[in-house]
Amino acid sequence: MQVLWESGAVTEYRLGRARYVSGTHADMDTEERIRDLVLKGHYDEKIAEQLNNEERVTGKQRPWDQAAVGRVRRRLKVPRPGATPPNKPIPDQRADGLYSTRAVAERFGVPTRTVNRWAKVGILDAADGGGHGRPSWFKLDDETVARLEAHVAEVTKFHRGGAS
Repeated sequence: MQVLWESGAVTEYRLGRARYVSGTHADMDTEERIRDLVLKGHYDEKIAEQLNNEERVTGKQRPWDQAAVGRVRRRLKVPRPGATPPNKPIPDQRADGLYSTRAVAERFGVPTRTVNRWAKVGILDAADGGGHGRPSWFKLDDETVARLEAHVAEVTKFHRGGAS
């Protein structure tokens, strides 16, 4: 920076540029802790809770929340637990036994939009996921399968004119 005085003299100062702290930065130890908790299968909300229990703060010296953890996780390029890597198809069944929307649709012979509607109106409860950009996963226990088979049979009967 240069200051031009009325006398014509010039004084030069060298200053470091101010850095914007977005709140997405954390000390290296906290970043490693976030990575570790994600690898253990914790989601952003639980990670925030754990970091606050450990009395850690964000780059802006604020308590952690789900959004702040998500920003740090994305900046570090650490995917959500259970997230499908980019360009890899979503499997029909996860290792924990949950089924994808596509697998449920194929199992009951309905379009995927029907499975999505079942989830929206409460006929089928998502066991995990759902929401913007996140696939839904469903538990197909014996009771759920029997209930959905009965529902599909009833709807099919109705559409074929069997309702009185």
